[in-house]
Amino acid sequence: MKGKYYLTDYLVIKNIKIKQALINLINAPAGSGKTSFIFSENGLIYDASKFLEIQLNASSPYNYSFDLDRVIYICDTTMLKDKILSKYQNKTKNFDNKSFQEVKDEDMHRKLTEDIGKIKVLTYAQFGKIMSKDYLRNAIYNHFDLIIMDEFHNLFDYAQKFDNKEDKTYTNVIKNLSSLAINSLLICLTATPYYANRQIEESDGFIKNLCNTVLNEKQIEELRQYEEEYITRQLYPINEVKWLCLNKRKVDEMKQLGNKVLIYVSKIKTCNKYKEMLANAGYKAEALWTERKMNEEQIKLKKYLIEYEKYPDYLDILIINKAYDTGWDLKDKTIQTVIIDSTNPTVQTQVRNRCRHDIYKLVTKIHAQVENNGEFYDAYSMWITVEPKRRLYTYYKKYILEFGLDDKYLGVKLSSEIKKNLVKKYATYDSNGTCNWKTFKDDLNVNGYVVKTTKNGSSIYNKDDIYVKDAKEIIQDDKEKLKHEECEEIIKYLNSILGVKLFTDEDKKTLIELVNACTKKGSLAKTRTPLNTKIEKLKLPYIIGEGKSNGKRYWIIDKIQEDKKGTK
Repeated sequence: MKGKYYLTDYLVIKNIKIKQALINLINAPAGSGKTSFIFSENGLIYDASKFLEIQLNASSPYNYSFDLDRVIYICDTTMLKDKILSKYQNKTKNFDNKSFQEVKDEDMHRKLTEDIGKIKVLTYAQFGKIMSKDYLRNAIYNHFDLIIMDEFHNLFDYAQKFDNKEDKTYTNVIKNLSSLAINSLLICLTATPYYANRQIEESDGFIKNLCNTVLNEKQIEELRQYEEEYITRQLYPINEVKWLCLNKRKVDEMKQLGNKVLIYVSKIKTCNKYKEMLANAGYKAEALWTERKMNEEQIKLKKYLIEYEKYPDYLDILIINKAYDTGWDLKDKTIQTVIIDSTNPTVQTQVRNRCRHDIYKLVTKIHAQVENNGEFYDAYSMWITVEPKRRLYTYYKKYILEFGLDDKYLGVKLSSEIKKNLVKKYATYDSNGTCNWKTFKDDLNVNGYVVKTTKNGSSIYNKDDIYVKDAKEIIQDDKEKLKHEECEEIIKYLNSILGVKLFTDEDKKTLIELVNACTKKGSLAKTRTPLNTKIEKLKLPYIIGEGKSNGKRYWIIDKIQEDKKGTK
């Protein structure tokens, strides 16, 4: 981690105050202790006076622990709500839908204000329904002294995504922020304030003027926050998923990668696609999305994650969507790779910070790809806070997957089905989002393969491989052709060992290196058959035979006579 201070300590040491009758926006990074600032015994609830800019006419109590029922904690998702209720069960109470949907009007005030001795926890969706009715809104203003809004940025995000002419659930909260701040101490927490700041800037002047940004950018840099050892930005993060599929053994062996991965996508369809790819590669992968659409096993996994804040032992990779970008934590340090298929900087920050520790690798989606002097680069852009109309670009060379093909694909006639399987498993998505046989041939070339087409069809060969599996022909790239003087060197050596029995690997070493034949995988051949094939291709009148003496096998060089050659 970088940074020196946790939030609670920093506010006290630097004498930074929260102000009453204002919208207090605390934009502190993940890992800095925002939740601890609220709930810990030296935090806001138990010792508010050391954090508040006290006003003479202040009516709110300065130790909210004496009246926890007069505190509301608002969450963006049920995932966060469940986490808060579970982690602080002795201090919190679920304020569920029945609390304001199934109670008669005359009982609603009592329901809101009854002393249960615990903080009432609910979601923005629930709070928005309350704020839509005058009598419930007034009950909030008159009864509650402290209102905490967690993941504050999502209030504005949800308003834009989900509100419409008939349903203004989230807008009901936004338009009443100023009244909430005037009647209660209002604390708004977020690690990604960009979207909320922009919406506040565009809101009515009253809300804008009441907003108090507690920490500036320089102060935020001094807070504790998580780090990554390596960051890569992909135009198509599916390429990174394919890399995982092609390199399972390497992932298992590389200690710094750990054994586990977190992946974010936007659609359930993509969740299932990635899960299938990873399962076929040998990983134990699961996917989670909105709970009402999940099966029992998924719900069971969700509860496990909330309770234990780690993957079950069997799980290698978890794939999530928007329903899980906030509100829960992973403290499992074997999770060292996070892949985020989104260009939204808020989503990127929130998903990365589900892992409550430093990680080895972070992969995020970029916006575009540009060409410069004939080379393609990935152009990543992010808004600069101090200059919102300016974009900063960082360039990266075009990404192509590295791979080694399975032997079963080499030298065989390529059917449409084989081509489809090759593209699905190995091909890189290019700058246009294209991934097909045509683009895959470029990937093959970069990885040392060549496609040869004859009247009998097409086949793939290793550039260093001199064999054709089916046609039993010999293909040799021009760069691999031996020069005349090299043939003479081989002839000279073969003449020198005619009739000599070569028993050991050391005896055979010079012969193997001089002939320099290759296996189908491109490595140096060390058996007689490929060496004899190479010698025959070079039209040299020699053959490597074998024999047995005293129970030990040996090689022996013989010279082929013209009449023997004619009968071959």
